Amino acid sequence: MNDLIKIEKTKINGAEINSVNAKDIHSFLEVKSRFNDWIKNRLSDFIENEDYIVVTKNLVTEANDIFVTLDTAKHLSMLERNDKGKQARQYFIEIEKQIHKPLSFEEMAKQTILLADKRIKELESKILEDKPHVNFAKAITGTTSNIDFETFAKALFDSEGIKMGRNNLMKWFRDNGYLMKSNKPYQTMLDRGLMTLKEGSYVNQSTQELVTYTQSRITGKGQMYFTNKLLDEVQNG
Repeated sequence: MNDLIKIEKTKINGAEINSVNAKDIHSFLEVKSRFNDWIKNRLSDFIENEDYIVVTKNLVTEANDIFVTLDTAKHLSMLERNDKGKQARQYFIEIEKQIHKPLSFEEMAKQTILLADKRIKELESKILEDKPHVNFAKAITGTTSNIDFETFAKALFDSEGIKMGRNNLMKWFRDNGYLMKSNKPYQTMLDRGLMTLKEGSYVNQSTQELVTYTQSRITGKGQMYFTNKLLDEVQNG
């Protein structure tokens, strides 16, 4: 009885509900007329996206699938006014009873375990997805938002195992058009908020003169951007 006609989960009017492929009902009822003609006539008083939904097929020669609610399936069966129709209608009534039947303690416990297992798998997947970002965030904890190349190189090694060192990292930036030969960022890098310039000064111990300098630094946004670029290069290279 349970496998008389297949019951499937389908989204109708935004909600996932138990439904039946109308082709399966047509086949079980042994209707003589063509499916397209039969279903068009039978659904004339029903509302699309409420009582049924049409799933379009890509093949021109194949009829679209039409999934109906259990309530609609009962009506379609009853309209045939024969033994097959009575059998199908009774089947759908029994299915509805099973669906609304209160769960036993054992069934509730089993369902809870299944839901918990599903949630755990979702969380594990999320953890794996976020791991690169979490590792990187840990690696730069304690640094300022804008960091120099030496700090960035260390963070890359600590979080992703990318061993480049400060000089090789700066060369990679120049080779990929992020830094000029003078190791200053191109204007586009500044405009996009990926890099910035820090001005500083120090006293020359020999001449006692104040020397000013400008240092290229990588912003928090830039750190994530360039990390992903480097990871893509490592994985594809």
